[in-house]
Amino acid sequence: MKSAVLAVALLLTLPAGAVSAHGNSCLRIGHHFNCDAPLRWSARHDAGGARIAITTQDSKVTLVLTQDVVAFQLSDRVMRKIDREMKHSRHEHEDDDSPISEAFRTAILSTIRSLLDHSAECPLNEIRDVRCVDGRLVIVSRDGDQLFENLEVDDEDVLESFDSRDAAAFADEFHRLRSGVR
Repeated sequence: MKSAVLAVALLLTLPAGAVSAHGNSCLRIGHHFNCDAPLRWSARHDAGGARIAITTQDSKVTLVLTQDVVAFQLSDRVMRKIDREMKHSRHEHEDDDSPISEAFRTAILSTIRSLLDHSAECPLNEIRDVRCVDGRLVIVSRDGDQLFENLEVDDEDVLESFDSRDAAAFADEFHRLRSGVR
């Protein structure tokens, strides 16, 4: 029971926008990042069904381009690792705790998994341009604002975390899609 209470207390102390993904990894939305329109939180996307999906060099975040949106989400690799660690955590305490403690743990882990199983996305009709500048992706809204600024994982700027060739390929595919080329 102590571990369930500790987990609830820990969740309540986390700053808004920070969720412990696993170990020391943390998806952190910078203090100035917001998910106000045109950005929104949405369900994860199937990277395999996207026009293009690229993953950061550390394999933590995937950027997906579909027919309708540009979306950032934790990579499938990270999600599998989270699932393994959550399963391990459940099994680790199976015999130790009361049914109430187990119910709390299950609820907490399910809530965390649910929070992480989303993407930050922007509809394509709200994006003017995607380009790679000095190896960093720049995504510009129709109003001229830079989108997805201050999106960080483990204090690393996600927009700088892609291989420059992958970032350029993503920008090229965005322009092909916008021009109607398949």
